[in-house]
Amino acid sequence: MAAPVAERLAAAHPGQVVGVGQDPEDRLGAFGASLGATFEMVSDAPAYPASARYGVEVVPTLVMVDGGRVTDVVESWDRDGYNRVEAGLAEGAGKVPAGVSEPGDGLPSFRPG
Repeated sequence: MAAPVAERLAAAHPGQVVGVGQDPEDRLGAFGASLGATFEMVSDAPAYPASARYGVEVVPTLVMVDGGRVTDVVESWDRDGYNRVEAGLAEGAGKVPAGVSEPGDGLPSFRPG
């Protein structure tokens, strides 16, 4: 559910999105290809060092990092959270926020991971 929205986020902010998956590289690559993902996707293989470093306990989790510092974290699918991160990226780039999900787009406002 969140991956197509991550693609919209990546399209609005090229080079600013990296997907980190807990699947092996081949499965992650196939998943990205099935979505037509244009953003980089990397595997966080067991023992999940990236997940541990960022305290990820829920999948999906969106982590916004600016200058090496975590500035926002969105756990699960959370429309307001994803739009908040997009607005933060837009502000940092001097752009007008575009939003990545809105009521009526077929997605719930929230779904736990």
